Amino acid sequence: MKSVLGLFITSLLLIGINSTTVVAKKKKPEKIQAQVVEAYTRETIPAQKGGLPVLNQQIVILWQYKSCPDNFFWRGDAGWANCRVDKAKKIVNPRKKLPFGLLYDLELVKLDSVKFGDTLMITPINGQGPTIPKEIPDSVRNAVFFKTAGSKWIKLPVPDITKKRAMKMQ
Repeated sequence: MKSVLGLFITSLLLIGINSTTVVAKKKKPEKIQAQVVEAYTRETIPAQKGGLPVLNQQIVILWQYKSCPDNFFWRGDAGWANCRVDKAKKIVNPRKKLPFGLLYDLELVKLDSVKFGDTLMITPINGQGPTIPKEIPDSVRNAVFFKTAGSKWIKLPVPDITKKRAMKMQ
């Protein structure tokens, strides 16, 4: 009787140990380590008469990954688009000759030089982008997708996109 009880207790202990190791091995989904600071659309009116206005969409994010991004794409209502990436610095005291409504000083950046803590301006480029990767559901809208070294596509939702006043170029 004691050996049966001992065998029962031992098997319960082994089942408990195995179940905790299975729980410990489960991989948590990757935490998004980029934060949307703001997102907006703005119409840019050309200085030349007769020029057509351009509607730009811009997403400002704070990069909080230790590794550099490899690629950025925008998935909006109009489709999947390549993105231009600039380092962005908020203009606190506007200079007199700046066009009204300019919010950031921008510097084109190579993705391999992006560092932890950088503020980035992501601008979808109008026109047809490459085909949507199979991993990304076609139903997803208003999100920036990016990859870092060795990662899968990471989705950064952009829930609120405001409309800014039109800006006339000088």
